Amino acid sequence: MEPLSDEIFTYKTWWFMAGPEAHAAMTYKHIDKINLPILMIRGENDHIVEEWEPEVLAQIARKSGNQKVRVRQIPDAGHDCMENSDEMLKEIIHMLTKWSKE
Repeated sequence: MEPLSDEIFTYKTWWFMAGPEAHAAMTYKHIDKINLPILMIRGENDHIVEEWEPEVLAQIARKSGNQKVRVRQIPDAGHDCMENSDEMLKEIIHMLTKWSKE
């Protein structure tokens, strides 16, 4: 089989390169420089991003002074949250509405 059809490069592989403990991407070393609102959404049934990972990144951002960091878990949703897109959209609209007024 072709590697492409076997999905060797999976979302989980990508997350290990970009997640809070990923030394190659060093997201955890750069998120403290973001001064814009940050919304981190994770599906309740996400098998790629662990429940604790977005909160770790949010804590780093908050420690640097960015208080506009929101972490939300979408119920009954997987990694892309499309199983509950209404709830995901509600979170996005809430963030944009709340922080656009400040």
